[in-house]
Amino acid sequence: MTRSEEDIRAWLIQDVARRAQVPAESVKSGEDLSSYALDSSEFVELALELELWLEAEYDMALLWDEHTIDGIASAVCKALNGVPV
Repeated sequence: MTRSEEDIRAWLIQDVARRAQVPAESVKSGEDLSSYALDSSEFVELALELELWLEAEYDMALLWDEHTIDGIASAVCKALNGVPV
């Protein structure tokens, strides 16, 4: 199943909100993820769960290169569509 950048962004917002225990409406997709106090193990879990949800493999290093939900959604979407990131 192909997921759009918007689909990925929405999924990430919901997941970050759940992990940070805040309402999804308070998660800003352009804000640095460090502001949500996710530790490294939570971030690895997020990356693995995203891969499962996407039903596709991607280079998880993309998540370490990006610092916002917008950046991650864009990079992952491009990678899944064969666009160099």
